[in-house]
Amino acid sequence: MTLPLPQINEQAMSDNSRLGHARSADYVFRIPTPPRVVIPALNAWNNHKSSWHPGNIIHDPDPAVNVDFLQETDYVGELARPVVSGGGWTYANRRQAQSVLSYLYLGPQNAARDKDYLQREGITMILAIEHKTPSGSMLTKGPMKVADELGIAKAKVEVAHNQELISLFPTTTRIINSHLRELHNRKTLNPQGGIPDGKVLVFCESGNEKSAGVVAAYLMDTYTDTDYVKAAQICNQRRFCCSFDDSMKQLLKTYGELVTAKRDISKLNNQPIHNQGHPVTSPFFGSPGLVSPQPLQPGSYFAPILNNGRKREREIEQEDVDMDDGDGDETMADDQDRFSGRGFVPFR
Repeated sequence: MTLPLPQINEQAMSDNSRLGHARSADYVFRIPTPPRVVIPALNAWNNHKSSWHPGNIIHDPDPAVNVDFLQETDYVGELARPVVSGGGWTYANRRQAQSVLSYLYLGPQNAARDKDYLQREGITMILAIEHKTPSGSMLTKGPMKVADELGIAKAKVEVAHNQELISLFPTTTRIINSHLRELHNRKTLNPQGGIPDGKVLVFCESGNEKSAGVVAAYLMDTYTDTDYVKAAQICNQRRFCCSFDDSMKQLLKTYGELVTAKRDISKLNNQPIHNQGHPVTSPFFGSPGLVSPQPLQPGSYFAPILNNGRKREREIEQEDVDMDDGDGDETMADDQDRFSGRGFVPFR
């Protein structure tokens, strides 16, 4: 006797006709990626009236890096001045450096080894963002030699890849501000000594990627009203060829959130904000020092944030225990609250 075969109803996983919900969008077959970070373009990046004021300078209790003396100067005057005279941006402009603020310049390595340009602009320090390869050190050798010949300060940080920059941002900010502060102190003690105001040129091979990220992070670190969007817009306004790809924008967004959290925690604890990069000594004349900082170790600059993260881990463990004890209804309600107010939900 032959038994009838059981009838099998095959149903695709994407078929939700018999379920109580429907998907909001089609399935895609690609590697999961974070949402794209969109930075709106400026309507007129090269106009005479810029509304992109970075805000006030944040006071740092460390006198070696506190630059609030710049508050009395026109440090944002460059933002109201057109980058190029006459016509718009040309391809040749990318080979030159541009002033982002009155004391902060951004450009390629070609500009960093141009003696005439450095002397004409009054640059007192060059900061190289060097790719950590044998060829990277060869590319920065020329600008470092020029700095020695001109008797100006020089510094460099070595970066293996862009993701490593986030641990070096506090250090690069400290390098810049310590140089500005030391020159200001020397000028205050000897007003007739002919000591110039500090001006720093930050550069990498192209002046469009790593060095642009360092300058954007500096703006977030130093000014009250500058987030990652405004920082990138200011850099693009002054140097139109800056290239912030998705990974760099995500990196700046994450760093901006960390900086904001650090400030909020300091306010709650009534503690001053310290920008704890590595100590930097930057002589100005004679034999400037070469700085090659190392990435910060976890638990230094963002120690309170990391401690709060461990506290949150303990809270999650306690929630798991409560769910096992029968308190899962309240936990489930809390879980549903996480999705309230979101613009997109996967299923309806």
